[in-house]
Amino acid sequence: EDTFTEMMNGAARRIARAALDSRVAPLFDYVPDDEPEDVTPLDWRTRLDEDCVIIVDTSDLRADPQRIVTLVVISQLWTALQRRDHEREPRQGDPPLVNLHIEEAADVATSGVFADILQKGRSYGAGVTLSLQYPDQLRRADAATHEEAINNIGTVVTGPVERDAGLAERLATAEMPPEAVA
Repeated sequence: EDTFTEMMNGAARRIARAALDSRVAPLFDYVPDDEPEDVTPLDWRTRLDEDCVIIVDTSDLRADPQRIVTLVVISQLWTALQRRDHEREPRQGDPPLVNLHIEEAADVATSGVFADILQKGRSYGAGVTLSLQYPDQLRRADAATHEEAINNIGTVVTGPVERDAGLAERLATAEMPPEAVA
């Protein structure tokens, strides 16, 4: 599976770079002529500047297809965020905020595009909300992603986190030692 993940990460990065090229970008917006009238393809780029909520429900899919669909959505969103940034004039100010909420985030934590959006999302106007059973799930999936989530993205942890000593140490302050946080 590691080889497959590495190949998919490499392909996703190459596609993302191609999507920013103005000569190639129209290929990513292609809609076949025989598309049924009641089906409208989702253009992530145009939706980024709208006040809207888009929910992609993958709960009826088995684990592998669910993971693939989730990664495709994250990849398309990430590419659209980069295209928006590439197209914006500096004097336009901050772009509208995009919030990505990922349920069972540990399932996709080993993806390169997931790591990219965690590391760089803020600079593209994207917030990321990760839903997990417990934060240590990320460490088991990918240690670097766990560190990124805990240290870089302004993480808010809610709910019981009883057995995560490392998290208690990170959340500790001068007024509240790790023992009091846990």
